[in-house]
Amino acid sequence: MRRAVVLFALCAACGGAPSIHSFTADRDRVLRGDSVTLTWNVDGASKVEIDPEPGTVTGNSAKVAPQATTSYVLHATNSHGTTASQPVQVSVVQNAIASFAAFPAEVEAGGTVELRWKVAIPVTSLSVNGTPVAPGETTLRANPRNDTTYVLTVQSALGSSTASILVRVGTRPDVTTFFPDALTVERGSSTVLHWTATFARTFTVTDGTTTFAMGALHSLRVRPLHDTTYTLTATNVLGNSTRTTAVTLSGPLSTSLAYTDPPAGDEGLRLVADPPSVSPATQVVLKLVATAALNRLSAVALNLPLDGTVGGSRDGSARVSLHALTPSGPPDLIVGKLDPVAGSPTPAVALVLPATGPLAGTLALGITQKPTSIGGAPDAALSPGDAIATFKLDLVPEGGVGVVFDGSSGLLTPVNGFRVRLRAAGRDVVLPVAIGRLVTQ
Repeated sequence: MRRAVVLFALCAACGGAPSIHSFTADRDRVLRGDSVTLTWNVDGASKVEIDPEPGTVTGNSAKVAPQATTSYVLHATNSHGTTASQPVQVSVVQNAIASFAAFPAEVEAGGTVELRWKVAIPVTSLSVNGTPVAPGETTLRANPRNDTTYVLTVQSALGSSTASILVRVGTRPDVTTFFPDALTVERGSSTVLHWTATFARTFTVTDGTTTFAMGALHSLRVRPLHDTTYTLTATNVLGNSTRTTAVTLSGPLSTSLAYTDPPAGDEGLRLVADPPSVSPATQVVLKLVATAALNRLSAVALNLPLDGTVGGSRDGSARVSLHALTPSGPPDLIVGKLDPVAGSPTPAVALVLPATGPLAGTLALGITQKPTSIGGAPDAALSPGDAIATFKLDLVPEGGVGVVFDGSSGLLTPVNGFRVRLRAAGRDVVLPVAIGRLVTQ
């Protein structure tokens, strides 16, 4: 019996957990990065660790600098691996200053700036760039004459905190030049407006009807339909500056349109007038027709640049417009053979003549139908003479007299943006296309 008691006493002595009498922090609330001293009193431990930092420690104290509210846990372990643990939490205030900003952040020299701030905890003193401010104040006005960094310093029971804000001193923009390449241009042709300015960040140009947002660009190509005064506005955060320039037109107004069909050849598609005897003099009806049989057609796309007589100029686009059934309605377009409606809630057809963007001055036609697998119509079979699309162009008299487009001029090339693509039998097909000549008189 005595042997059992002795063995029990020995096992109790070797396996008992270490004793943590205390584990404390000298400050339970501090500013971010401030030093905190952790102190402990432990018996029966061969190893002491503190998580998440500083790890294994010796003695009875260690310093830490928490960046956020942290629970420190002390682990005391004896030589037999038995561990006792105890936590202590230190709350961290990221900054006694919750916010610090300037309104506005940029002014002219001597302009008024209002500095505004909020504090996260009670403070005992405030200063801006060393100048004392009453603790209850939350704003201060300043009048910098140069770029200035303002530093707000506050004192609280937890210590000192700072925040800074840069206020820039700038100048209102000034337009120094604004002029066109040509003060007078032929009707239907374009000119480029150029400008220079100091201290400007963005520009806009308006002709009184349309405003063009130019960003930081310093030029704009325009094609006026009447004598036009353009206004340039240069802007930065401090204000704006404007200047005007005028462009006048020369040449007569046009009174009629005339389209000449392309000569017959080995083309697969032709753009012809339809019917030439019915259209008024101020309108032309054009029809894209097949001249050869084509099975399983499911889509067609046409990009026709209206270049007049100068490749890439798009001068012809000023002389016509797409005819619409109503002033604000879509273009008057008749689709033949293809079915862009079945299988889709939105008709897959478009006819546009954009004034801006990558297709500016280009007549763009697109028609497609959905696959039969999702409810679309069967692919179309075209016979010679079948019309794919019919549309109307109206005369714009202010565009003047000249060529709208000319298929015999050599300008209708891919380099200049001319494209015709068909989708047949599940693959892209390229066919020769014959385009006639459209002029205004």
